[in-house]
Amino acid sequence: MKEYLDKVASQIRCKKAWPFIENEIKMHIEDQIEDNKEAGMTEDEAIKAAIEDMGDPIETGIKLDSVHRPELAWKMVLLVGIISAIGILIHGLICLQAGSEAWNTSQSLHNSANYYVSIIIGSVVMFAVYKMDYTVIAEYAKPAGVFMLAVILISSFVSPRVNGFLYYVGIGSLRVALSAFMMFYVPVFGGLLYQLRGGEKINIVWALLLLIIPVLISMRIPNPMLAGIMYITLLCELSYAVSKSWFAVKKIPVNVGLWSVSFLALSGSICGILFLPSVPEYQAARIRAIFDHNQESNYIGNTIRSYLSEAQMIGSSEKNILNDIPDCNSDYILAYVMNHFGILAGIGIIAILAILIVWIIGISIRQKNQLGNIMGFGCGMLLCMNLLMNAGITLGLIPNTSSFMPFFSAGRSNIILSYAITGIILSIYKYQNVYTANVRVTKKDRETA
Repeated sequence: MKEYLDKVASQIRCKKAWPFIENEIKMHIEDQIEDNKEAGMTEDEAIKAAIEDMGDPIETGIKLDSVHRPELAWKMVLLVGIISAIGILIHGLICLQAGSEAWNTSQSLHNSANYYVSIIIGSVVMFAVYKMDYTVIAEYAKPAGVFMLAVILISSFVSPRVNGFLYYVGIGSLRVALSAFMMFYVPVFGGLLYQLRGGEKINIVWALLLLIIPVLISMRIPNPMLAGIMYITLLCELSYAVSKSWFAVKKIPVNVGLWSVSFLALSGSICGILFLPSVPEYQAARIRAIFDHNQESNYIGNTIRSYLSEAQMIGSSEKNILNDIPDCNSDYILAYVMNHFGILAGIGIIAILAILIVWIIGISIRQKNQLGNIMGFGCGMLLCMNLLMNAGITLGLIPNTSSFMPFFSAGRSNIILSYAITGIILSIYKYQNVYTANVRVTKKDRETA
């Protein structure tokens, strides 16, 4: 049998696929050997006949190689390339406009000029993550999760704040936007859920704890919008895992309970920040302002709505939104597009991102590999939540606060996050025909395999 397997293995170019192929062939040969012995053959005769039934090892290897070959999702790469080109065009026009106006737009010009650099860095990160096996994230999920949460928690105590808010983590010029850093926890959480699957009922409690901690840290910053995004995205991941019977619990009652109790807990946390006397008044005032739509405290939101009320379906409104709205090339990039290119252009931006997100989620839920299934689903939901939040804020459907439009908003950390998430999806797609339903990512898995 070993000689036959070696000849088959010589035709398999993806070495990661070979352990799964080898196990499959062995099981098939061993089953055939048992059938042959029951038919009256001797041990040697049964083994020889079973191997002969498998066919020529070279031809078998070639066929298996064509089935278990890594793939690149070229169509997704092309779509991301189109999105990048549109973003470059938009920010290029912002730079041209900033250069031709008589008012001070140095910050806008700087942010949009940085966009091109961020696109290059993000693309490099995307292909680096694509080349990396995504199962590495699950393998090191525990230390990675502890490290990320510890860095953010410590930063919440020692890092300088602006008006009571913590925006960055890092030292000196080596800084990362805290929101983007926290959102990298989403694929890590998928890896943690994968490690907790199939265990005792207590594992659902550990999963809930791993969900609640980053939400509470986000509220401590305080950043209620980040807390909301993390809460909904992580809860979607956990609910999806429960629906896949990863935990020894009743699926429907537990999922209903998770959403109900978690919503009440999050509401209680927000109320605590707003009304507890131990919370500094300036922090509570800033959070109240998010939900206040009066003219003074929500100037930006009201100004955006004023501009959008005069936006044309196609073409510019001839009004310069950059004069009145800060960060029009980051938080409010959708408002800029709708004001300068028309409402249909804004709808087009939302539509092309929605297509990408639906594609990502579709690829993920079709994965036979459970790790790629849950991790890809979480990544898709993360992009979806940021798109919905940013569009909702721009259109006045959600209280005004800091957010970003995936791929389009200026801001290096958020752009790199968008491309890195896409890189994870590309890696999942790459190995969809390589890994079986359960891939071994921990030492315990490998010992019990």
